[in-house]
Amino acid sequence: MGTLEAFRLDRIFPSNLDSIETIKGIVEAEARTRDFTEEELFDIEISLEEALYNAIVHGNNRSESKTVHFKVIIDDEKTFIEIADQGAGFEVDRLTKIDCTRHDRLLRGNGRGLFIIRKSMDNVSFNEDGTIISMEKYKEKR
Repeated sequence: MGTLEAFRLDRIFPSNLDSIETIKGIVEAEARTRDFTEEELFDIEISLEEALYNAIVHGNNRSESKTVHFKVIIDDEKTFIEIADQGAGFEVDRLTKIDCTRHDRLLRGNGRGLFIIRKSMDNVSFNEDGTIISMEKYKEKR
C-alpha cells in the first residue's frame, strides 16, 4: 500500500454528548483506511470516547454554551488526538495516580476513564491545568 497523506481534522463543537458517536465514526473510518488492527482501533475508539465524555461532562459540565476543541492527525504510523475543554481543569497528578483496580473502586459507576485511556494509548499527556489531553496510538510494526 502506498503512503497516504496525513488526515487532519480540527473542529470546535458544543458540549453535547451526541457529538461523540459522530467523531468516533470519522476517526475510526480514517484509521481503518490506514490498516490499524481491530485491537488498535478499539483502543483508539474507547480512549476517544472516554476523553470526549470527560471534556463534555466533567470539564464543561454539559454546558452547551461551552465548547470542546478536537484535533486529530492520522497517518500511516500513528493516530494523534488532542481534546480541549473550557472547564476549570483538574489536578492531573492526583487523578492520574488513582488505582482503579482496587476493590473499593471497581464497583463505582465512574472514575475509570483516565485509567482506560492510559492503558489503551501509547502516549498520554495533559497541559498543566488539566484542560487539554493529548493521546497517541502507534500502529504495530508488521
